[in-house]
Amino acid sequence: MIHSNYRTWLVSGAVGLGLAACVQEVPERYVPTVTPKLVVTGFIGAGDSLLEVEVARTLPIYTVKQNWNEVEIVEGAEVRISDGQEAWTLELVDSAGVYRRIIPTDFIKPERTYYLHVTTPTGEQAEALCTVPSPGGDYQMTYTIDTAVRKYPYQEIDDTLQYLSLFWDDVPGTGDFYHAYAHLRYEAIYYDWVDGQIVDSVWTEQESHIFFSDGISGTSDEGRDGERLVARGGYLQRLNDGGNAWEQRRNLRLTAYLLRVDENYYRYHSALQQQWESDGNPFAEPAPLFSNLEGALGAFGAFHATTLEIEL
Repeated sequence: MIHSNYRTWLVSGAVGLGLAACVQEVPERYVPTVTPKLVVTGFIGAGDSLLEVEVARTLPIYTVKQNWNEVEIVEGAEVRISDGQEAWTLELVDSAGVYRRIIPTDFIKPERTYYLHVTTPTGEQAEALCTVPSPGGDYQMTYTIDTAVRKYPYQEIDDTLQYLSLFWDDVPGTGDFYHAYAHLRYEAIYYDWVDGQIVDSVWTEQESHIFFSDGISGTSDEGRDGERLVARGGYLQRLNDGGNAWEQRRNLRLTAYLLRVDENYYRYHSALQQQWESDGNPFAEPAPLFSNLEGALGAFGAFHATTLEIEL
């Protein structure tokens, strides 16, 4: 049996050694340089009038960049999307590395294959293809708006929260992928205060995106072929003290979107969602990002959207 004083010495000695190690100079080590890789992402939708493709380069782990979401954008790239007969060239229009082009709404069609080709000024080339999903049929989309009360132990007023759920029928046949979200538009009132008094007010147009509990990853019909599927937990807004939050808003318009997506879209966004959820968790399982490009990282995918207007 180890004597208690000896145990204390062992612990104290270990802590002392640890602290001593903290103040020692760490010898310089060689950190190998890594050549940045080209990253290209773009997703096209049937009937869309806008093409968008982001072109950037990866950043090394050891970098002077301060923000995790900073990227090295690529300027002067040639970005083209074609259907094998007609091609459109996209142009860089902002500082985020996004190339855009307005197109006729009949260019992107269901069940047609499209090709992406990117060439950078330094000679890098990236290629990918995707096929736009078919409409799929009548989804029989419905919705519910539920409320939940969140209580606070030291406050007299509880929060009443509203959540949106979206239901639809899966297309019979395996291999279907979906992504549901909603878009809320409304007018909100803002007040001008002077010496604690309201002197003026103005109504302004506002909007917000509603994401469900699965985030951006979406869902598949694996093991649920032909069944009724649901996306839950879409946070709408908070109602307090008899609905004062509603009184500060007017002309609410809610549109739900159900995207039938291809496998490229689904696998890329599922991996991206896993990356976000594991951020900062040392015990999380690594989730490599899906890529379907040749000559670059990233994804090129497609979707077909069905909308549902919801009365509030």
